[in-house]
Formats: sequence, structure tokens, C-alpha cells
Amino acid sequence: MEIKILETKWFHRLVKVMYIFFLTVGIISVLCFGWSLKPYQLIDTEKSYLTCPDGTKHSFDSLDIYFYSKRSFSNYETAKAIGECNKHLKKEKLVTDPSILKILNKQGGNWEIVKGDPYPTDWIYKTKGSWVMAIKLWVFGSLIVFLIFNIIKQSLLYIVYGKKFTLSCRKES
Repeated sequence: MEIKILETKWFHRLVKVMYIFFLTVGIISVLCFGWSLKPYQLIDTEKSYLTCPDGTKHSFDSLDIYFYSKRSFSNYETAKAIGECNKHLKKEKLVTDPSILKILNKQGGNWEIVKGDPYPTDWIYKTKGSWVMAIKLWVFGSLIVFLIFNIIKQSLLYIVYGKKFTLSCRKES
């Protein structure tokens, strides 16, 4: 059948519209997945550490404190860190001041208690992901999506109308 005759058939038009819709959705999905592989920084919880007033150093990993990309402590993380540091202090030096959280958040994670006891933190970052992987996914993913949807489209047109199977993007005259 000629293309002009096929253009008048409702099923052919439906296949074309669905092809364009699903191809667009597939390409957008591939682009989103590729974007998730781009490089980003995380706080390395194994190498970053907190120094207690007595000089004891604790990695964030050993305290089970996870920050992902933020540089401030939550109430829960503050309580954990204070509790761990209090284990090493004598009873008269224990930190119980609830205002520590406000100071922490104001200073972006550096511990400095009103009484002058320092709780310094060393933040070490690690990079996850890579642009090479993102670009590979974009290129190969787009190609695979295009091929799969083109094969489905051509198969439907062959089954219903007997149209020759082609993978070209050009219209035949």
C-alpha cells in the first residue's frame, strides 16, 4: 500500500500518534535516568569525624549519623553525638544544655557550646556518579528506545496493512 492511502486509515494514524507519544515518554525517561547518574557530592560518613571535648574522635559512621548532603545536625543526630561524647566525660562535665541544637544549626554543623567546650567536626566529601555514565545512558538508552518503538510500530503496520518493514525515519514517496 502507498503511504497516501495508509494516511487515510484510522489505525495507521493511531499507531503514529501512539508511537510519537511513547517515544517521547521513553526518551524523557532515559534523560531522567541519565540525569540521576551525574556526579554529586555526599558527606563521607566513614572519613568525617566529630571530636569530643576530651579529644576522642568518632566517625559519623560509628555514631550511625548520616547526613547525605546537608551540613547540619537534626535533634536526633545531636542527641546521639552528645550521648556518645558524654560516655567519655566525667559526671561533672556532662553536656545537658538543650540550646546546643540552636548553636549547631546557626553555625552550620560546627559544635561550639556556650560554656566554651568545642565539638569540632571535620566534613569530608566523596563524589558519586559520573558524567561519562550519564552520557552513555543518554546515547545508548535513546538509541535502544528508538529501535524498540520503531520495531513495534513497523510490526503493527506490517501485520495490519502488509506495509514493508523499514527502520528508516524518512517518509517514502
